[in-house]
Amino acid sequence: MEGHDAYKLKLTTKHGDVQHVWIDKESFLDVKVEGVPRKMDGRMPSVWIYQRDFRSVQGLMIPFVLETAVDGYRETHKMVIEKVSVNPKLDDVLFAKPMA
Repeated sequence: MEGHDAYKLKLTTKHGDVQHVWIDKESFLDVKVEGVPRKMDGRMPSVWIYQRDFRSVQGLMIPFVLETAVDGYRETHKMVIEKVSVNPKLDDVLFAKPMA
């Protein structure tokens, strides 16, 4: 997978839905995930999400680049994450019922 060896796993949910995940052979991070196809131009193309630029954030390896590719389309959509917070302290007022 992109110049690295990877394990391809087939995941089947209890409802019978199948998804494929590619796990990097050395880091054991999921570097590619088969996405849920959506109807485009009258067909259901395959979708893949590539996860890159993993960084440690409070001991968790987080991909800071997510790139979505759709079968049959040359262009991809890339999302670059600038900042990740794990379990930040949030004020309880953020979850209070809004005043009428």
